[in-house]
Amino acid sequence: MSSRGGQVDELDFWRMEREMSCFNKSRYHYEFLEPRTFVRGVRSSSNSETFAGSGDGIGSFRQTNYNGFLQPDRYSEFRSHDPFHENRSTIYSPPRNNPNLRGGGGAAENSNSPGTSTAPLTIFYKGTVSVFNVPSDKCGHMGQSLKGKVKARVEQRAKELGLPHLNPYLDKEADFQHGANFAVAGSTALDTSFLAQNRVMVPVTNSSLRVQFDWFTDHLKSKCSSKSECAKILKKTLFMVGEIGGNDYNYALLQGKTIDEVKADLVPKVVQTIKSAAEKVIDLGGVNLVIPGNFPIGCLPIYLTAFKTDDSSAYDEAGCLRGLNEFALFHNHHLEQMLHQLREEHPDVLTVYADYYNAFKSVLDNATLHGFDKESVLKACCGSGGDYNFDRPSCADSMIPSFAFVFVVVIVPFVANAHNCSFDAMYNFGDSLSDTGNLAQELFGGTQILQNAIMYKNSMSSSGRCSNGKLLIDFLAEDFNLPLLNPSLDKSKSFDKGANFAVAGATALTIETLNGMGIHSIATRSSLPVQLGWFENLCKSICPDKNACKEKFKNTLFVVGEIGGNDFNYAATSGSVEGELELTPIIIGAIKSAVQKVIDMGASKVLVPGQFATGCIPMSLATMQAYGMNSDENHCIKSYNVGAEGFNYLLKQALSELRQSNPDAVIVYADYYKSMINVLNNAQKYGFDPQNILKACCGSGGLFNFDLSSFCGTPTSTVCSNPNQRLSWDGLHLSENTYKYMAEWILADIKPQLKCGA
Repeated sequence: MSSRGGQVDELDFWRMEREMSCFNKSRYHYEFLEPRTFVRGVRSSSNSETFAGSGDGIGSFRQTNYNGFLQPDRYSEFRSHDPFHENRSTIYSPPRNNPNLRGGGGAAENSNSPGTSTAPLTIFYKGTVSVFNVPSDKCGHMGQSLKGKVKARVEQRAKELGLPHLNPYLDKEADFQHGANFAVAGSTALDTSFLAQNRVMVPVTNSSLRVQFDWFTDHLKSKCSSKSECAKILKKTLFMVGEIGGNDYNYALLQGKTIDEVKADLVPKVVQTIKSAAEKVIDLGGVNLVIPGNFPIGCLPIYLTAFKTDDSSAYDEAGCLRGLNEFALFHNHHLEQMLHQLREEHPDVLTVYADYYNAFKSVLDNATLHGFDKESVLKACCGSGGDYNFDRPSCADSMIPSFAFVFVVVIVPFVANAHNCSFDAMYNFGDSLSDTGNLAQELFGGTQILQNAIMYKNSMSSSGRCSNGKLLIDFLAEDFNLPLLNPSLDKSKSFDKGANFAVAGATALTIETLNGMGIHSIATRSSLPVQLGWFENLCKSICPDKNACKEKFKNTLFVVGEIGGNDFNYAATSGSVEGELELTPIIIGAIKSAVQKVIDMGASKVLVPGQFATGCIPMSLATMQAYGMNSDENHCIKSYNVGAEGFNYLLKQALSELRQSNPDAVIVYADYYKSMINVLNNAQKYGFDPQNILKACCGSGGLFNFDLSSFCGTPTSTVCSNPNQRLSWDGLHLSENTYKYMAEWILADIKPQLKCGA
């Protein structure tokens, strides 16, 4: 992506959310406790505009003169399923039954009455990005009022960013110098006339996404008089398109449509409508867009009440309805696919996905930590009894049907140079997934076969990488405007721009700790603590004390991991009684200690990767073949991938604890798992051979071209004609093409969180 200089002057934001709303008792349902963890690609901006539904409304709903009946639709001529581009030749339409898929704040329709809260579509001009208005009286979602704690947090965040609160667009007496909010509680992505044709009634408002966009274009006329003048303004504007579409689904599901019907009939059209809105923004000159996904709607009291069942298998461990949450993930997956397509069509536009689903789940999964009552966290605060304290007509006798939803979102500011995230240096710790030559330097005993494999027909053989080309760490270095990292054990190299301490075969735990657990067959003694010792010695030569190091590393990125996989591998091959469950907390503790140590030594920005989808590696597939495999939709071993996800979940919890104890440090999780699954889900698009993607390129036969006794590099092994059509190079390590596309996904995810230049 190209870099853009200058400061962002505006933000355009469309959003809509799906929490039950009591409009005469405004309720504050949730905030992003760690906004930078969930919003991909956006940091500091100065102006903003927003379009959305009830989740962002800050007063617009009241101005529609709602009288309890459906208002006439001024835009009833729907013309097509694409209300923004009637004659587009290509319409995004995801497959209906893809086995790979796992299955609002508004413009004031106007009221000055205290306690009114709806969801906004936001516009900010001339110097700031705003947060949504926080009414003084909140009825808090998830079991207790967030009135004091959350309101203070949002207002504090706004104060830190120098942002005014957003005004609803339909309040014509409001100040729109720094933006406006077009979102309307209860609004839909699709026009109400189209929904009516599909037997879905919208009882709240006709102010769909297209209507909101018409308001925006009218508003824009007051800001600029020509396309070029408007484009100049919008180039420094951050647009948030959504979250919207949730009410389309809410109305359909709560009026009797099945999940399968909504998936087939509405999801593709909702996603296409959001894409069309984004394209319209781009056509006008917008270059910075945030597009949020759906919430885990199976955790909301309205759905828990409406679809209550005695079947315990219908609920997940948090007490949410699995089917509805899988539906939300289905929508989000299609939305992310669409955004990938949008990025390819508009490479100079920064398009960012905001992961509202996992943000919400993080709050729920850490309810006690964040001060919620775990026993009643899923109950509505304002309601009238029942298991979830919810009855649709009951919330404070609200005159508005409770299909509408409300919550508050903090807008993360946009960084002017988000496309150009540069560091002065980078230091890496890890194993063979990121070793750029240390094992080749070390040549520790028992690694000759591995060494042969590293060097065998490898385009970067002189460096000793465990792949047919560049590693993920190489792609990160290039994107951060750094040279490829030199292995720290090669003393002939320069370390002015950082160093790579990773060693193939390395473990998170020391060899002594592992031996004490009965875990042997270890390829190298250069564990994570040993690598940290090398770094400590290097520090003595580049900065005399901690303060000097802290200044030296102010714009330096530290990458701690991926590491820990070898600890599990050695345990499995040595017959240790220590299983995955026993090892996991110990390994995560070691990683956590390593992160804390580099922070104590002066690091201020730390990237911590999780585990890959280990169930998709040829070694795992070949090993489990004889035992029978419970495969997932990608033909990977489900139990292995579940184990990796469990490890990653606990790792993220550890990082959350580190952030609390180190508030001045930026600690970012790199999701290697999701980025690898993304490659599998888009294999053909990325140039892989779908029929052979799970076979090792360099190996010695069998269903997955992998045999540990005849490993890549031995006389009996062969190499495929095109390594970059395979997920794995040698059955253990990934191909350059895999790393390339994983890096693209990861960079889009981590850049906004790293606070580049801060």
